[in-house]
Parts: sequence; structure tokens; C-alpha cells
Amino acid sequence: MQPSYVLTLNNLINGALEAPTEREFAEAISFPCTKDAATGEDLSLLLATDSKTIERALEVSMKLHTSRTWTELLKSPERENIFEKLAVELETRQEDIRVAEMIDVGDREAISGYGPHLLRNPELLRNPREKDEVPFVDQWTSLTKEGVEYSKIKAAPIGPVVIIAPTNAPLGSSLIQIISALFYGCPVIIKPSPYSPHSFNVFAEAILAADLPPALVQIVHGGAEVANQLIASPLSKGVCFTGSTAVGLQISAQCAPQLKPFVLELGGINPFFVFADADINAAVQGLLKTFSCINGQYCCGATNVLVHSSIREEFISTFLNQSAKISIGDPRDESNSMGALNMAIASTLRKNVEHLLSYPEAKKIAAYVKTPEEGFYEVPALIEDIPTSVQAELFGPIALLRTFQTTDEAIALANLASAHLKTYVYGNPIDVDRVVNEVECGWFDVNQSEFENQASFDLSYMSGFGHADSCFFTRRILRN
Repeated sequence: MQPSYVLTLNNLINGALEAPTEREFAEAISFPCTKDAATGEDLSLLLATDSKTIERALEVSMKLHTSRTWTELLKSPERENIFEKLAVELETRQEDIRVAEMIDVGDREAISGYGPHLLRNPELLRNPREKDEVPFVDQWTSLTKEGVEYSKIKAAPIGPVVIIAPTNAPLGSSLIQIISALFYGCPVIIKPSPYSPHSFNVFAEAILAADLPPALVQIVHGGAEVANQLIASPLSKGVCFTGSTAVGLQISAQCAPQLKPFVLELGGINPFFVFADADINAAVQGLLKTFSCINGQYCCGATNVLVHSSIREEFISTFLNQSAKISIGDPRDESNSMGALNMAIASTLRKNVEHLLSYPEAKKIAAYVKTPEEGFYEVPALIEDIPTSVQAELFGPIALLRTFQTTDEAIALANLASAHLKTYVYGNPIDVDRVVNEVECGWFDVNQSEFENQASFDLSYMSGFGHADSCFFTRRILRN
């Protein structure tokens, strides 16, 4: 029996829950209802918030901002109590949030558990390398020279911020954006993905129980049409989006006429280098680790596997042997090491793989792994002999495999892609040094595949603009 919070959908508007009513929109044509990733069972209908309700949400959000009610609360002794109460309410519902995301996305481990810790440790939102720390609210800071004050400056919140959540880690990847905006004085309007919205039902309950100002956090639902209205409105003053590069480009164009600040966390065609002297077992384990993170539904997962031609056969043999040992099934069963995929992500992945396999020489390399008949599952695989001009972020436990003979050739193959969100390198220090210096990327893993990012970095080229985990996001939502 499914929990109630995945069978319904609720807006959160000005402190009250309301059911969205619109059913006639593009995304609902392909997917009339959301589905349990593991079983394929129907959940809530795909619904959208109507345009009048969206406008009302924008209006009350701006009214709260201009009233300065929230910024004054942030400057009061009550600030710690306010965020502590929200932290407690999130902790109380942490298991429900995890289950909601598991049902929508197919992965057992939700990444939203850091929310309470961040609420209790706001200094983590600051960049430790910043000499002039940004105050959390609009307070005047004196500028002095030789002990004499010559000017004052303050950073003020820009106003309502629109946060567009992704499909693969809905609340988990959005929480730091939400909490950062609140700490720096900005109301937020959140639009979840229509394909994985249910953790926001639980989040709305936590917001209401925490007794925050009614219009401080609002949630609306729907697809591109709803996002377009939020972004185009002069009442929204900033946008934070996590998702595909194609949609990110559209958002940047929408923001341009108003010079509206935005942060875009987009995709990446991420190279995975395996040089001739690499530890092949470690490299394959690292590759499969990127496939197992959110079951491959991960923007930093390996996409473009580049293996030295002299070790190709051994690499493939090791890949088949290790992937054959993976247990794939319902993430509710802890004996399974890989779960399912979100319904929409699985649909897109299968279409892309079918297209790639239409090339005359293309072949798919995969071990036999039993998967459930119902639900949305994919076996780890490599696709070989695709033209080098073809670049694809598959967003699943599948990657392209290409071979090279020289380091120059490997780097050239990697740089054919316009976006590298993360790069993995297995090999000797000389080759590693060249890759780090010649591949345009903000994040490198050397002889390992880890997902704990402790650095503050901005995204590069087509992988995004800024980074919501860094001070860049803070600078976007404040004005001097």
C-alpha cells in the first residue's frame, strides 16, 4: 500500500495547501500520472497550478519581501529559534521524504538529510576563502582606510527567488538553494519536476508546522508552461534551475530582457579516462560506482569512457564480470545494490539508446543481470563504435566506450564535448597532470570515484552558470 503523500499533489500558497487543477499541459500528454519507479504502479495524476494561482503566489511573495517582515525577523534574536524549529520538523519527516523520493526516483538513499544540519550551521553557506563575509541580512558594513571610515555598503536580498527542482534528486538537490535564499532574506517559490513531485508534499507539511511567515516558502506544480510564467514575471527577481542544458539555455534567454540573475546547474558529458598503466579493477569499480549513484541518474556520472586501446579487452572483460555481480531490483529490498529509474528518465534513456544503436557499427556491451518485469530498470552497459562526432549525456547506468592510443588523442576526444561537469582519471601522475590542465572542468577525481564535494566551484562552459553550492548563488540573490 502506497503512502498518502504520493497519491495526491498539493500547492502551498500563502500558508495554505491547495490542490492543483490543470490537466491540459504538454507533459501530462506523455505521462498522465506519476508512477512508482520500482513497480510501475500509478500514483498521483500529473497536475499543474493554474495561472491565476501562480500570479497570486508571486504577488504575496513580493508583498512579504517589500514589507521587510522576514528580514527584520532574521535580524532578531528569534532567528535561531525559527530555523531550529524548521530543522526539527524536517528531521521528524526525514523518513517520509526519503520514501517519497525513493518511490519517484527509484533510489534508496535520499540526499536531503543535510537540511537540518545546514539550518543549524549557517556558516557552511559562506565561502571560507571570502575575505569580506556577506552578512546574512541587509546590514551596513563600514569600509575603512587607515582606521577612518570612508563609506558604507550593505548587501540586500533581491526579492522572490524561483527554484526549479530537478527530476533525479528533487528535494535533495534543492534544499541548499532553498535554505540559502531564506538565510539571505529572499522568499522562495518552488516548482518541482512534474515527474517526481511527492517529496515536496512532505516538505510543505514541515514548512506549515514550522510556523514560518505564510508567503515565505510556496510550492506550485506543473511543467514548462508554469516555469515560463514564474520566470517571465517581473515579480520574481532571481532563478535557480537544476536540469538539462537545453532548458538552461531557454531560461538564460528568458532572464536576459530583465537582466534577471540566475544560477544554472546543468548536465555534463563527463569523461572517464583509463590509461594503459591504470589499475583496471579499480577503474571498473569506479565506473560502476558512478552508475550506481542514483542508479545512473546523476549529472556527474561517467558518460564518455575513454580507454587505452592496449587494455580494451581486459577492461571490457572486467566490466562484464563485475557488473554481472550487481543485484538490481526494488530499492525497498536492501539486498539490491541498484534500484530503478524515474519513469520519464527511463523513457528518454531508452529512446536515446535506441538511436545510438541505429548506427551501423554500434554495439551494446552488457552482462546478463536479472531485473524485475515491472518498473523501470536498466542494466549497466557500454555502447561502442559510435562516431566520435556523436556526444550524448545518457543519464543512466550506460556510457559510450571509445579507445585511444595517445594522451593527445584521449584529451582531444574528451574536448569534443562542450560540457564537462566532472572528470575521472585513472592512470599515472604525468597523464593525470595533462588531463587536469587540458580538459576544461571544475571537478576532477584521480584514481577514485567519489561524490563528496567539499570544494566551492563554479560550473564551466555549457555545464552551467555558477553553482548553487557556492558563494556564486549568494551573490546572485543579493544586491549591493
